[in-house]
Amino acid sequence: MEKQKNSDDQAIFHYGTAELSARTIAGLIAFFSLLNIMFAGNIMNIWWIDMRFLHPVLAWFLVLAGGILFGAFAILGSRRARLRWCTLSVSLVYLAVAAANCINYYLLLAGGIITTSFPVPFSILVTFAMLLVAAVTILKPRRKKPLRRPLSKAIVLLVIMCVITPFAQMYCFGKTDYRRPADAIVVFGAGVHADGSLSIALADRMKTAVELYRNGLAETLIVSGGPGTGQVHETEAMAGFAASCGVDPDDIIPDAQGVNTRNTIKNTERILSGIKARRVMAVSHAYHLPRIKMTYQQAGMDVYTVPARESYFLNRMPYYMAREAIALWAYYLFLS
Repeated sequence: MEKQKNSDDQAIFHYGTAELSARTIAGLIAFFSLLNIMFAGNIMNIWWIDMRFLHPVLAWFLVLAGGILFGAFAILGSRRARLRWCTLSVSLVYLAVAAANCINYYLLLAGGIITTSFPVPFSILVTFAMLLVAAVTILKPRRKKPLRRPLSKAIVLLVIMCVITPFAQMYCFGKTDYRRPADAIVVFGAGVHADGSLSIALADRMKTAVELYRNGLAETLIVSGGPGTGQVHETEAMAGFAASCGVDPDDIIPDAQGVNTRNTIKNTERILSGIKARRVMAVSHAYHLPRIKMTYQQAGMDVYTVPARESYFLNRMPYYMAREAIALWAYYLFLS
């Protein structure tokens, strides 16, 4: 009997840990959903779940329902039967959508429409998260042993999720190559030396962009950057490099005020509108592409991202990725 009791207590403890994790996940999803509904018109949900195959009105109501129910579940937990079953219903719908996103990703990969060095879509993480939420709402034990310090544990879990999310985006989304025929290519600057030569990072971006141009995927190349460390402006060096690689100078458009990601997107949005470009490819390093995609989306543009083919692993890559993780959250909260 004592062994049975210990086993039951252990099962209840594990359930409590799983419920706390599920409630933290639900709270994070509720935050995403309601923030997007209120300030971004649902447009930015695509960076974690893609509902574009649904009717826009249906997708809007689904995101709203998810935000409300997941938020209530995060606060109240599984004590109320009606809330549990409502949360289960919406989590199963989200699970189905995330699973459909996974299937579509691998179909595109198998068909050669996209390529990647990291064949794991972010939607797999969303699928597992929804499985956990659904399981917690179903597998409620008869008696419950309260967890110690649940609030502090929930905060720790939330911090871990907020750290993992941008890095997962950099690998799952950033390393996927979505190249396809477009009206223009936008290259984001990455530094020019005092003698006017490109940094290795920028040279890799430009080589990738030139490859896209020479393969006939676009006829216009927009180079965006700011002042260099010497007399040569970044866009001047980028344009010179492109011309030396066979790009027609008449097809190169400079954006000399692209001193940061937000400025580049704002400026190139105006340039793209002026040349009536609707399909655009953005070239940068993988860690940078999720923020580029998200910011273009917020501006109402659907841009295909292409990671630069790296000639070697950048020594400061861990620093760049850590900085980008902070920038991604800052842009998300500011743009929402």
